[in-house]
Amino acid sequence: MQTNQGCSVNELSEELFGGVHFLCRLFTEKRMPDGNPLRGRSVSEVNARDVSAESQAVIRYDLYRTFAVDRGPERIECRERAAAGGQLERT
Repeated sequence: MQTNQGCSVNELSEELFGGVHFLCRLFTEKRMPDGNPLRGRSVSEVNARDVSAESQAVIRYDLYRTFAVDRGPERIECRERAAAGGQLERT
């Protein structure tokens, strides 16, 4: 990836942040500290999925994403728990 100054983002991060590759920390492949894989999802999404799957108090889970800054979020999926003790199922 190139910046407008002609250097790579990693080169820029080394210059600005003393060698810490900030993009590697933002777009990581594993969640810290447990090391669970993210599979292309954000840490927030993985955390929300884990909490909603483990907590029986969650009866509905909606996932929204914003694809452009000039538009509002779009609902990607909805999951609901049909019965107490049941699994969240995609609806």
